[in-house]
Amino acid sequence: MNFGGKFPFGEVETSPKCVRIHRGIKRQASNVRRQASNVKRQASNVRRQTSGVRGQTSNVI
Repeated sequence: MNFGGKFPFGEVETSPKCVRIHRGIKRQASNVRRQASNVKRQASNVRRQTSGVRGQTSNVI
């Protein structure tokens, strides 16, 4: 998602509306990335919890 300042379509920076839209898109992208990292963290937490439960049950048996 890195644009690197090179725009494939014409002059984007000249019109303020396009710049505003682009900024909004960038913000959405960062939000999506943050949500993805949160989901990943939750998944790892769940995996850790399940492994802990498995260890307890094996101790009980």
